[in-house]
Amino acid sequence: MVLGVSACHLASGLSDFEVLAGGAAASGGDGGSAAAGGNGGAAAFGGIGGSAGTAGAGGAVVVILDVPVAQPSDDAEESAADGTMYLHSSDLELGEEQDGWGAQIVGLRFRQVTIPQGSTILTARLELVVDTTGGGPTAVVFHGQASDHAFPFLNIPTDLTSRAVTDASVAWAPVPSWNQPGVTQTSPELSGIVQELVDRLGWEANNSLVLVIQGTGRRTAVAHDESPTDAPSLHVEYLAP
Repeated sequence: MVLGVSACHLASGLSDFEVLAGGAAASGGDGGSAAAGGNGGAAAFGGIGGSAGTAGAGGAVVVILDVPVAQPSDDAEESAADGTMYLHSSDLELGEEQDGWGAQIVGLRFRQVTIPQGSTILTARLELVVDTTGGGPTAVVFHGQASDHAFPFLNIPTDLTSRAVTDASVAWAPVPSWNQPGVTQTSPELSGIVQELVDRLGWEANNSLVLVIQGTGRRTAVAHDESPTDAPSLHVEYLAP
């Protein structure tokens, strides 16, 4: 399936995590390792540079991953009217561009996603920081790019909408009002999209994935070009195979 143009914070160490049934391991600090879970327990992923703990007998390793947009050209906008690409905006309007461009498609590319092929995705959500408020009633739809390894965006017409997209999609309708700049907004559950991608036979850990967003109305998020620390970030929790 190819998406039509008419439709539709930085990775950080984890100081704590939810305790699972049977006991869970404590998270590692920077460079640290999580402790082993007890019998039936589940270990959680460590902090920056840390490693996942070893689950106890009958347990499972729950890995928590935050992947931000890492490069200015990894968040992109495409005009729905003529396919013009814009790779270096300071903000990202979900739905419609407020400066006369009209309806547009937003693409977000996440590099080096360390999820192994065949993992079980427990939760996946997109985190966006509000840039400007307003925009009226807004509704958007998420897809993933149906690719084993999503290549960088190119400054050629229709680069986003010429990419095949996942069968899985998620509607965010209505998108709540964004009333305060600097506040993080969290998307609905996107695990079905991420699951479809990591289940692909050609998917490998450290590949890149793309989310594609389009809709009506407007919500404006901070782009990497404006603030790398506030760039869109993908939060995923999964069980390794």
